[in-house]
Amino acid sequence: MENEHLSDAERAQMQGHLRVFMSEHPARAPFTLSMLDRVEVAAKAVATAFARPRMQLAGALSLALVFVGAGTSYAAESSLPGDALYAVKIHVNEKVAAALAVGPSSRAGVLAVHTLRRIQEAETLAAQGRLSASVSSDIRAALQDTEMDFDASVDAVAQTPGGAAAAADLQSNLEVTLSSHARALTLMQERLPQSEESLTPILAAVVARAAHARQAGLQEDTLIAASSSPGEASVVANKERRNARDALAKVRLLVETAKKDLGTTSAAAVARHASAAEESVHEGEKHLEEGDPARATGAFRAAIRTAVQTQIDADTEAHLQKILPQLSATLSGFEATTTESSDIHLEF
Repeated sequence: MENEHLSDAERAQMQGHLRVFMSEHPARAPFTLSMLDRVEVAAKAVATAFARPRMQLAGALSLALVFVGAGTSYAAESSLPGDALYAVKIHVNEKVAAALAVGPSSRAGVLAVHTLRRIQEAETLAAQGRLSASVSSDIRAALQDTEMDFDASVDAVAQTPGGAAAAADLQSNLEVTLSSHARALTLMQERLPQSEESLTPILAAVVARAAHARQAGLQEDTLIAASSSPGEASVVANKERRNARDALAKVRLLVETAKKDLGTTSAAAVARHASAAEESVHEGEKHLEEGDPARATGAFRAAIRTAVQTQIDADTEAHLQKILPQLSATLSGFEATTTESSDIHLEF
């Protein structure tokens, strides 16, 4: 048997059969090896990104999030002050989101979301009868901390070329959000007397912050008008016209969804706001035709603000109906009954 071996022709034939089989049945790596390869590629990409100084903090926080676990992180998103996972929400999830924000505008947006979260947490706890004086104080302190960081980010946005309008929008959107929830907090004080005392300092902080944001936004608008040359004013006006038309299209869609998702009174309020936004757009276009881009810009921005306010009011009412289902029948008049509240000295 030791003398038996394949001939050159037989060996060539067998190699040919193997090549054909391999081409028809390509080899596949086992699942574990495939995953290891992917992890190795991802790790190299992460290492390259995190080698840059501005990404080192984000890298550390992202790794922390991985070790905490995606499931835990996801579950923490719905946690409230006093819950076991709340620390993960504010010290891991939110810090990762802020660290990964690219540029001051993105960071300001993230911080605005965190501000809204603190207010909604207070509202939810009050609805559950769990808003203690100490938690109320903690939420107020968190709002103050976020305020400083937000204003710093907006100031950085304003310093960039053409950033004044973006800074004004950030302040205006925050002010509209805060004003809407100030009305919600006022309503909750009326309907939940047992939570009135703990809600009062939060309401005061929200109203003060809204007034500050409104004043800051108006200052940015003044700078835009003062610093724009006639040519630049026309460019700004046409840009705001496009933005106003987009905002108007969104609020028109909201009119249809409000009929299904909100009460009759609130759906009518949404329709009124849509009409007001449309009138502002028409007014702006008229000013453009008359050669007055500055006034046109003001009208277009008013339309955008109205559209934003309408969406936020609808979101706020939906949130109230969710946390106070027992009062859902009486909350349909949220926008109509609380806009003129004497406790809130803001222009809506």
